[in-house]
Amino acid sequence: MEIQNDPKKEISISQEELQVIQHELRKQNMILDKKVNLRTRELQKRNNELRIKNNELKISEDKFRAIVETSPEGIAITSLDGKVEYVSSQILLMWGYDSPNDMIGRNMTDFIRSDYHQKAAHSISEMFNGNFIGAEEYVCLRKDGSEFFLEANANILYNQNKEPKGILLVERDISQRKKYQQEILKQKEALKESNTKKDKFFSIIAHDLKSPFQAMLGFSEILNNDFDKFDTEQQKEFIKMINTNIHNTYNLLENLLLWSRPKRGCFNFKPEKINLHLLSSKTTELLTQSAVNKSIKITNQISKDIFIRADKDMFSIIIRNLISNAIKFTTKGGEIIIKSKISQAINNIDFIEIIIEDNGLGISETLQSKLFDLSECVSTVGTKKETGTGLGLILCKEFVEKHGGIIWVESEVNKGSKFIFTIPRAND
Repeated sequence: MEIQNDPKKEISISQEELQVIQHELRKQNMILDKKVNLRTRELQKRNNELRIKNNELKISEDKFRAIVETSPEGIAITSLDGKVEYVSSQILLMWGYDSPNDMIGRNMTDFIRSDYHQKAAHSISEMFNGNFIGAEEYVCLRKDGSEFFLEANANILYNQNKEPKGILLVERDISQRKKYQQEILKQKEALKESNTKKDKFFSIIAHDLKSPFQAMLGFSEILNNDFDKFDTEQQKEFIKMINTNIHNTYNLLENLLLWSRPKRGCFNFKPEKINLHLLSSKTTELLTQSAVNKSIKITNQISKDIFIRADKDMFSIIIRNLISNAIKFTTKGGEIIIKSKISQAINNIDFIEIIIEDNGLGISETLQSKLFDLSECVSTVGTKKETGTGLGLILCKEFVEKHGGIIWVESEVNKGSKFIFTIPRAND
């Protein structure tokens, strides 16, 4: 007997059981909805927080970028091995690059002169060892190959886990400062040299002032004690010697005062249009008697239509000193010639060369190199035993240079000398 199973046999569920199942489903749906809503609110809250943080981060980044980009100092960030990751616009300007991409990815040492590489490596090593590294100076290379002085401060950048992640560099171009420092050093050295020369100069002047006074004291003491023992001619000779020493001392003091006036700001420099022939002739007339006493002829060959732009008093002192020297070192019956010619323009300013030429004793090459040196203050004896200190030539040099000109000498022993200087020409 076979037993047959009916697949279509229905499972009977009572109404009460169905209601229980439906109630349970609704309950589970409600729980699920609550969980979904709670999770949705949590996600929305987190999303809002992230959005706020992103906005704050963007604001912070914008502020940082604004500070960096407007800073007069350059900001760069490199990796721990020195590869450039970020450069500010000021960095680009300092190095002469157009785009950050020209520098990013390259090692920072590519932009530093090779002889400073070891210094840079040592500084970074010291920094990672925990030692303080202050501002360091380097010579760097711009894109065009030109060099400039850079001062840099370096600091380590850390991540959230306080692990080193990069290096922050704050850099500034100090080329101008270095230039000023070098100029100050030069001025300091120049001042030191000037003071040394002045000390030597005043030592020489003190000696040259003391010597004639010793002579005058000696002669006057002899005359005072034994005046009646000497005949008239001897008395006249002593008086003549005293008179000569007085004149020499007076000339020295006059030049010394003239030299000191510009140093004290008491000599006002007032260049004006001057007829060169007239002023040189007028100045020469003051020395006519000295020339006549030695039978020396002074000839002014300067054209009457040449005008210069000079300070009248300074120019007269220059001419007077140079002609006085020429008279002093020219033998009896000699000749002194004053002449001029157009010189080469300097900085678009035309100059006139003025030459004082004599046929006197001449000057050795060794002595020529010392004539205008304050520390030397060379003094030599003239053809009639005239004495001096050499201060007149130093005065001439300073006054000529005040006009923007130069002065030099051309001379041969026993053939005479030419003292030549330049003065601006008056073109208007």
